[in-house]
Amino acid sequence: MVGCAETAEIVPIPDTVYDFSLTDTLNNKVQLTDLTNTNDGVVIVFFRGHFWGICRQQLVELEGIYNEFKKYNAELVAISMDSREDTLSLIRELGLSYHVLPDPTGKVVKKYDVYNLLGDGVATPSVFIVSGEKSVNWKYIGESISDRPDNETLLSQIRKTSAK
Repeated sequence: MVGCAETAEIVPIPDTVYDFSLTDTLNNKVQLTDLTNTNDGVVIVFFRGHFWGICRQQLVELEGIYNEFKKYNAELVAISMDSREDTLSLIRELGLSYHVLPDPTGKVVKKYDVYNLLGDGVATPSVFIVSGEKSVNWKYIGESISDRPDNETLLSQIRKTSAK
């Protein structure tokens, strides 16, 4: 990964989730705790990288349902091991309005145990839905590069999280 300083900061929340802080492409700090304190749920999507067509398709599809997430007071965060520059280019090219965060050293990816599960040195496609109470309400870990939950499954899980 090119030219991105270490920006991840990991703080364990006992028996629930790992809080994290990553710097977005505009140099703003995005922290999980801040998102869970202001939303009923946070959908964390780990994706392989900007260069994978299936990842790009997934991110565009998520943009298409982002307003549905907001209706249920849920925030969306996508994380990859891309550099800041590649992440910024991806956001602009695809017109993404939700948080897409670079984690070039994989510190957050590794803390969530989704690093290199497919033996290729990047994040495994996966989704964690974290409640406002900072617990993992649902997770999905892909078993291949194309294994991801569909949007209706994600929306169903968000509805359950916001109803609690």
